[in-house]
Amino acid sequence: MTRGLLLLPLALACCSGDEFVKRSSGVDDGPTTPGTVSSAGAVSGNPLFVLSSEPWTPSVGSGPSGALVSTPHYALYTTLEDGWLAEKIPAYLESALEHYRTAIIELPLPEEPMETYILGERAQWQAFTRMLLPGEAGLYLSLGKGGFTTRGRAVLYDIGRWDTLCITAHEGWHQFCQNTFKETLPAWMDEGIATYMEGCRFERSYDIPRFMPWRNFERFNELRRTVRRGGLIPVVELLTRSPEFFLQQGRERLLAYYAQVWALTHFFMEGEGGRYRPAMEAVLRDAHEGRLGQTLIESEELGAIDDRRRASKGARGLAVTVVYFNSDLDELQSQFDAFLRQVVSRGSGSDIARGRSPLPEPE
Repeated sequence: MTRGLLLLPLALACCSGDEFVKRSSGVDDGPTTPGTVSSAGAVSGNPLFVLSSEPWTPSVGSGPSGALVSTPHYALYTTLEDGWLAEKIPAYLESALEHYRTAIIELPLPEEPMETYILGERAQWQAFTRMLLPGEAGLYLSLGKGGFTTRGRAVLYDIGRWDTLCITAHEGWHQFCQNTFKETLPAWMDEGIATYMEGCRFERSYDIPRFMPWRNFERFNELRRTVRRGGLIPVVELLTRSPEFFLQQGRERLLAYYAQVWALTHFFMEGEGGRYRPAMEAVLRDAHEGRLGQTLIESEELGAIDDRRRASKGARGLAVTVVYFNSDLDELQSQFDAFLRQVVSRGSGSDIARGRSPLPEPE
């Protein structure tokens, strides 16, 4: 089973709990652009959203005890000691799930409750990771901050309120895919959509999450920094390389990768007047239903990929782009460059803060 891995840079890029509180109770964000807000808020209108709760102690011999909390679609194993976070997480998970299911296309619910582990401290998470993945724990334990998803289970720990919510939304997308999709998405799309799912704010009147893909300060700010220092990663590399590849190049490069696949997802959702959104929908639908690989095999567009690129590990990511989106990679690069200039243009930060698209209104 493919694993989702959210590495050190997400937590480093996120804001502190104090900043989260300020943002959650800030100014009125005003109206949002149609299509930028999930219907998830309605799902978590019931602030309880807990079917049952029973004591749970991880069998690792370290750290606090906690609870197994059952919600309609999650089995949440948690030893969180932050009362606010422990209280909000059940409804947050269910709201995020509705966001995954409705943000791009309508997708069905998982057939069984999904297992999510959110532990109260890093040492306990380390011990649990060693128990869960005895032969492969080294990679995960080397993370400064982060979490992972494997075999449909998300395994996280408390890294501060906002950071924990960010990583929960991000890894939750990987978890949803692993539990419901028949085929895996290419890395750029899987990671890009995972970052697309992170943005939210809490409604002051209900204290529930409202998911807003553009409202992602961390990805936006990193994208702007990357543009200003001339460190943009070419589109072909985004399409063919994995997060682990960029991690080997250093923290700055990995942060740039996550920021750009976040922007690439927005580009395919609404760039070029919405030209590519049907392709986004088609890839998700085909991967979910198990038609993606066969579609690639049968497509005549694969002739646009040269032999060298066909042999690379990222060939599937490139093939999906060529077959579904645009076989002219030079044109795609030019379009994406223009999109990025619009996204980071002067004054766009206020749109990001309100969860609105920074793109100019169509005439």
